[in-house]
Amino acid sequence: MERFLDQQKAHLVKQSYRLQLHSPAKKLEQQKATFLQLEQKLLDAMDKKLLNQKHKLALAAEKLDTVSPLATLKRGYSITQDDTGKVITQASQTKTGDVIVTRLSDGTVRSTVN
Repeated sequence: MERFLDQQKAHLVKQSYRLQLHSPAKKLEQQKATFLQLEQKLLDAMDKKLLNQKHKLALAAEKLDTVSPLATLKRGYSITQDDTGKVITQASQTKTGDVIVTRLSDGTVRSTVN
């Protein structure tokens, strides 16, 4: 009877140990830790992606600014148009008495062709 009780006790200890290994609370704790690690990885990846996209946007804005007509005007160039708004690229496109508008970096100048 004592041997039987010892066997049952040993069996109970073994089953108790196995139950602890597969405990829902323990599994939940492990999954929570895994979730927190994955959450941190996701946040880090999002920060990295956002920083990369900001850098790309800054580069694109810089490129856009270099080809901007306004940047060209700031370097001393101008755009001259007739009274209908058509850009004048050659003197032969005008005649005496025409009103032309020249756009500069800080405004416009209206002129009459002599």
